[in-house]
Amino acid sequence: MGYPELARALHEETQRQLAEIAARGASDAGALVDEARRAAAAARDEAIARDDRAAAEEQRRHAAKLRMDEERALLVEARRQLERVAAAATAALDGRLDDALARRLAAELLAELDGPGWTLRIDPAHVAAVAALAAGKAEVVAGAPGELVAASGGRTLDNRPRARLLIAWPELEPELCRRMFGETP
Repeated sequence: MGYPELARALHEETQRQLAEIAARGASDAGALVDEARRAAAAARDEAIARDDRAAAEEQRRHAAKLRMDEERALLVEARRQLERVAAAATAALDGRLDDALARRLAAELLAELDGPGWTLRIDPAHVAAVAALAAGKAEVVAGAPGELVAASGGRTLDNRPRARLLIAWPELEPELCRRMFGETP
């Protein structure tokens, strides 16, 4: 084999190797492009899933806030209704004091007095009914309508039906709620 044939054989071999390298490069480039596309698709899918989760969480928080706002509004309205019931009940009790109830409440109040110096202020309409009970325990004076209060020094004992209701109200309220609303707010 002479020089021209050797040069041609080397040239052909070089061309063949270049073609193989180019083919491998094209194949490798295609594989890299495919891998890049798969990675981009996976990243896109993950971003979409993350956004979907964030949107779902935001919807859940918003729905929870709406429920809380609604429950708060219901509680506020229930509280208003209970306050109206309490006001109506205390107003109704103010006019319910008769001689028998005045004597009974005065007897309870007088049993609590711990010595001399007490003044019993009572509804003027019931002074006569209570005066005999208080003899020796307290001075009985006419007070305001509906009043039934003992006072001595800085101490005051209020036994009006209104005051008794206000004291008992925290215990009565759960049952009233159950009856009015079907539950205890």
